[in-house]
Amino acid sequence: MQGDRGEPVGAGLILSLSKEKPAHRGAATACPLGRERELDVLLLRTFGRRMHIGVVVGGRRMLHIQKGIDACHEAYDGLEWRGRIEAVYRPAALEERIDRR
Repeated sequence: MQGDRGEPVGAGLILSLSKEKPAHRGAATACPLGRERELDVLLLRTFGRRMHIGVVVGGRRMLHIQKGIDACHEAYDGLEWRGRIEAVYRPAALEERIDRR
C-alpha cells in the first residue's frame, strides 16, 4: 500500500507515547483498544518492558517478528498477547485517508 506521495504507508512512522495529536506527518496517534483497524500498530510488553510491536492485519490478528520464529501471524487477543497490549497507534497518514472519505 502506498501513501499520497508514493511512499509505503507507515514509512517513517514515529510512535510517540504522548496522547497529543501529532504535529507532523509521519507521526501516529493513540486509539482505544477495540477500535483498531488494519495497519494500526500494537505496542506490546515483553520481559516487563514496552519493546515489541505488531501490525494489525485484521480479524484480531497481527503480524510481528519473534526471535527464532521470524515473521508470524497470530491472534493478539489470545492468551499469549492479550494481557501485554500497552497501546494501539494509528499512523497519521492512515487517519488522514479515513478523514477524507
